[in-house]
Amino acid sequence: MVREIRENEWYELLKLYLFLHEESVPEITEYLMNTWKDII
Repeated sequence: MVREIRENEWYELLKLYLFLHEESVPEITEYLMNTWKDII
């Protein structure tokens, strides 16, 4: 199932990113939150 992500699901998206690509979740910074708002 594919659907648009909801604004409050940013942390779940980061966990998916971690599972698929990286070794750690990026630090939650103002820059990261602003980027998330731009995506939404």
